[in-house]
Amino acid sequence: MTALLDFHSVAQFSSLRIVDSLVGGTIISGFAAALLRVARRSNAGTRFAIWFAALVAIATLPFAGALSSHSTLSTIHPAVTVPDSWAYYVFGAWAIVATFFLIVSGARSGMCTRFVEIALNSIRRCSIRLCKKPCAVPS
Repeated sequence: MTALLDFHSVAQFSSLRIVDSLVGGTIISGFAAALLRVARRSNAGTRFAIWFAALVAIATLPFAGALSSHSTLSTIHPAVTVPDSWAYYVFGAWAIVATFFLIVSGARSGMCTRFVEIALNSIRRCSIRLCKKPCAVPS
């Protein structure tokens, strides 16, 4: 079976990147929080810039490890060794959590769309009552 289609290799590589990104993301977010704690009287633009930079750094973590190291996986000595079967569990847990949040965010965006429609309809009704004639509402 080719390495491209081998689920075990994909799960093992993905779970390694997920764990590395969790650790790195925790460190980066802790550093951003400490930086904001030191600069208590900063304005909203500064806070936004710090958190945005932290989020971009966290988003690039899985790719930064692959680009910076020129060594192969066989020369890397891990600090902690776990069974290979854990890769399936970590990858499966990530897939379940990601799917759940995609479904929830999709449902919420549908709710927000419905909420906006209700709000616009109520505004139109109020403006019609106040104007005593239908007002042209730009689309």
